[in-house]
Amino acid sequence: MILHTILPPEAIFQNYYFANEPRNTAIVNYEGIPVLIEILGNEAIVKRIASTDPQHYLHKTIVPGAKIPLPM
Repeated sequence: MILHTILPPEAIFQNYYFANEPRNTAIVNYEGIPVLIEILGNEAIVKRIASTDPQHYLHKTIVPGAKIPLPM
């Protein structure tokens, strides 16, 4: 089976292949943009933008490495 996707293997197979990884990652919809984040307490670090819309990559606040708040 071949998957044609923009998502990294960590996001697709995170429960199967990468179960021993200490990272706590999730794909969330932040300001209407799907992003892969790593959760650190009450904030998260953007790891990857998981969108096919080129306009989503132009946001200055949502870039890989940016810290975003998590709702309580």
